[in-house]
Amino acid sequence: SLAVLLWGVGGAAPADSPPDAGSDAGSDAGFVTALTDVGTRAAVAERAAGTMADLLRSAWVWFARRGDPAAAERYAVREWDLWRRAGRPAEAARLLWWRAGMFRLRGRGDLELRCFERLESLCDETGDRAALARVRAATAAALLSYDRADAAADWARRAEGVVRALPDFPPVEQALVLEWSGRALWATGATGPARRRFSEALALLVDVDDEG
Repeated sequence: SLAVLLWGVGGAAPADSPPDAGSDAGSDAGFVTALTDVGTRAAVAERAAGTMADLLRSAWVWFARRGDPAAAERYAVREWDLWRRAGRPAEAARLLWWRAGMFRLRGRGDLELRCFERLESLCDETGDRAALARVRAATAAALLSYDRADAAADWARRAEGVVRALPDFPPVEQALVLEWSGRALWATGATGPARRRFSEALALLVDVDDEG
């Protein structure tokens, strides 16, 4: 494909490489920028949305791995906007999770939480309750890491509410939600409810181990 050809010439990472997989020391930032611009223009001319997404993702992954989060975010925003306009919620959600992780590494809690807000909106649009529980649990974990225990406990309770209404939700993930709920409650001083969450989480994990 065009994306593979261009990035092969540039010697940079493929689009599915994780941002923390290492550095691409063999390429120059200016060259990568020019390469991506040429490639995306060609993709527009060919009406190849998938190719454009591959190019944009490769660019932001490359810049993230090189320690240039501002440049990475510029390309990540373009990819997210592409999927949003194309009505592809699964791809948009995947990118928002990646961006949230990038913001967490940068210590930008405000932007990380904004990604989770957008993810929750996507879940509302698609009706994916399991994904909603995961987003709310991640929001609680993020808030707790930023010393916002009361807000974290509130989001953890919201995640719990979704999980308890989903009988087929994976028990290991349910235990994780309960653990985060317990941590948040503990941080607010509600040690009794926190202990109950920890006990529930442990019971779920023991049941899984017994079944194995």
